[in-house]
Amino acid sequence: MPIRIQSEREDDVAIVRILPDSPRAGGFEVDLLAAEDVEAALRKVLEDGIHKILLDAANVTYMHSRAFWSIVGAAETSLENGGRLVLFNASSYLERLVSLTSASESMEVRSTIEEAREALS
Repeated sequence: MPIRIQSEREDDVAIVRILPDSPRAGGFEVDLLAAEDVEAALRKVLEDGIHKILLDAANVTYMHSRAFWSIVGAAETSLENGGRLVLFNASSYLERLVSLTSASESMEVRSTIEEAREALS
């Protein structure tokens, strides 16, 4: 499924949003092809030297494992460089993935962007 990645920077924090390519009711999936976009966007943020990342996954109802593990890899790289990746607006599906895997050791999940910002402090 086509997605788009919106990335913005606020001082030393990157806000990365995973969005559907076109408006959809009820949510969308990040398939294998879209996983490459997620991976590339996070790699670009890290290459730009930004290690505090807020990742918005609102309405993502399914995520291919490649996308999920690229998020975990970005979280680990962030931690190694004194930062942190915080996932927010995550569906119960994504929250469960994080809690059932080793991902919870390298990233946090918060409900809102305000809570995610607080987690970076």
